[in-house]
Amino acid sequence: MKWLKPPARISENVVGYFASGRGAAFNPELVERLRDLYPELTVEQANGFVLRQVREGKSNAEIFAMLQSRRQEWEQLRATLDG
Repeated sequence: MKWLKPPARISENVVGYFASGRGAAFNPELVERLRDLYPELTVEQANGFVLRQVREGKSNAEIFAMLQSRRQEWEQLRATLDG
């Protein structure tokens, strides 16, 4: 017996199913920012990360802020190591 997939949070205010059947294509800016920080991630992996954050209840703004914080930490680490 194949179980049905539960609905996903498509945006901050919408819960439903993705029409393509392939899963999320989240805010491209979030996925792009994540892949800039972690270039080894595939698009699918980046979408999966964003999906997990959304399922944990984080908004796009909160995810963006988290990624911005990680970028700042990376830049500070690189400056320290280069200095």
